[in-house]
Amino acid sequence: MINFKRKKQDNMKHFKELISLIYTDFYKFIFCIVRNQISAEDILQDTLMLAYENFDSLREHSKFKAWIFTIAKREAVTFIKKSKREIPNEDTILDLIHIKEECLPESIIINRELSKHVTMAINQLKPQYREIIILKYYSELSFVKIAQILNINVNTVRVHHMRAKKDILKYMQQNYFQNEDYVDTLERMIK
Repeated sequence: MINFKRKKQDNMKHFKELISLIYTDFYKFIFCIVRNQISAEDILQDTLMLAYENFDSLREHSKFKAWIFTIAKREAVTFIKKSKREIPNEDTILDLIHIKEECLPESIIINRELSKHVTMAINQLKPQYREIIILKYYSELSFVKIAQILNINVNTVRVHHMRAKKDILKYMQQNYFQNEDYVDTLERMIK
């Protein structure tokens, strides 16, 4: 009985350590799927409970991130099927975008404006492209990990990633940029 309690405490401690390493990316991932703060928090909590209950079934702790992101994706998709999708608050999405801002006020304004347009471009993507962009740039996952989470081939992930970047660039060229210098800047940012 004592060994069982000790093992359970060790599992809880290890689970908390692993979650603390990915918590921010994990929440952003869920939020980007459901696009609602309250729903994202509910799904986060449900996913954490489900993951903790099944933590013993995870054989390789090195695959924890891909494993829990897969659970979260399934929970989020289930949620979306049950309810209508809400449009995100623009300020909330802008908090998710991390573009380095320089000290000059005009640079800050330009970067915020660019962030808004990039966010709009991402929101215009097909859902499968948007998921890959979110996982790649917000969660900083490799193509292999993304393929595991989405349960698709790695080459498919690469192709969708390339097409998503082209779609983002096309959207930006049509809706934001007037000269080639800005296009070059964006191309460097999304690589």
